[in-house]
Amino acid sequence: MPWHESHLKVRFNEVDQWGVVWYANYFIYLEAARCEVLEQFDLLPDALWERGFTAPIIRLEADFKSPARFNDPLRVCLALKPQETAKLVFAFQIVHGDRGHLVMQGETEQVLLDRRGFMIYKLTGELGEKIRAMTEHLRYSS
Repeated sequence: MPWHESHLKVRFNEVDQWGVVWYANYFIYLEAARCEVLEQFDLLPDALWERGFTAPIIRLEADFKSPARFNDPLRVCLALKPQETAKLVFAFQIVHGDRGHLVMQGETEQVLLDRRGFMIYKLTGELGEKIRAMTEHLRYSS
């Protein structure tokens, strides 16, 4: 599976009083990796807005498997599930960089809206081409 990998090290300000990464920080790690991918395909939020679209996240699933702690190296891995409609479903895993065990896994779902807030159901034009290219680059297979 062609996962995109983003690497980071847990910083002191990201852990709780027990030295474990505070749960919401995992979503920040995920967002940073997702933005790396979107930037490669010129699909960051400002570029989408210039094209007349937004892409809010409407669903997030997350299963926590094991804790990460201060100074742990982590890999945030993303793949994109092909869709029939105009939406982005990213599968993700956060893996401990040294030990290789799974820290967290799940997926996010984004829909495409026009500037009036109406959902787009079919990808066309330049935006459709970019999303298809990104999907081919990060195609998820189970």
